[in-house]
Amino acid sequence: MKYGLMKYSYTTNLGNEIQSIAARRFLPQIDYYIEHEKLNLFQNQEKVKMIMNGWYLDCLKSWPPSDSIDPLLISMHFTTSANDTKTVISSPESRDFLSTYGPVGCRDYATLELLKEIDIDAYYSGCLTLTLESKKQKRKKIILL
Repeated sequence: MKYGLMKYSYTTNLGNEIQSIAARRFLPQIDYYIEHEKLNLFQNQEKVKMIMNGWYLDCLKSWPPSDSIDPLLISMHFTTSANDTKTVISSPESRDFLSTYGPVGCRDYATLELLKEIDIDAYYSGCLTLTLESKKQKRKKIILL
């Protein structure tokens, strides 16, 4: 089994990297780094499992992802204010992708409402970065040991 992790070469937003750190902790290994805004272009002989969390559709052409990706759809956010985003998310290809791999975990209620409006099975999951431990939690563990 192969595993992929998002990479974000198109931006310097550290929040995106923190999203990948949070996802990385749940994967046994990383075989591929897959460009976040080129998900539709990734090709591989066997499907690659990937946690798909974070903000999507900065690049509308990259959605839906390639058939080479076997996603776990959690902590996802889609901009709900742009009509173009709603059009892409509502497309038959997108609806098929989300329905096939759902239910979709949404990191915010606006994304949850957007998906429910188009009859996609979804739930509120919050942000995957909430699973990261704080320095205070780590210190506490060391003290308890």
